[in-house]
Amino acid sequence: MASDPRYLSVVDDGAEPQMVRSYIFAGKAAPGYWAAKQIIKLINNVAQVVNSDPRVRDRIKVVFVPDYRVFAGGDHHAGRGSQPADIE
Repeated sequence: MASDPRYLSVVDDGAEPQMVRSYIFAGKAAPGYWAAKQIIKLINNVAQVVNSDPRVRDRIKVVFVPDYRVFAGGDHHAGRGSQPADIE
């Protein structure tokens, strides 16, 4: 988020965002996939910085959903076009 103009405008210029922003990332890396692990680590580090910054508190959040699987993500996808089978 350090390169996100919304984050920088709040932090550097004190601008008030027009709406609250949440950045949601999800993923899973195989044990031998070094690059994927580094990307996940980067997202978590950015989340730690942004989420602990009092200047953007309650306005910008970064979240990483660990061990993401498509099946597990079904509950998080708004407007995905289908309903769970157990709803009548």
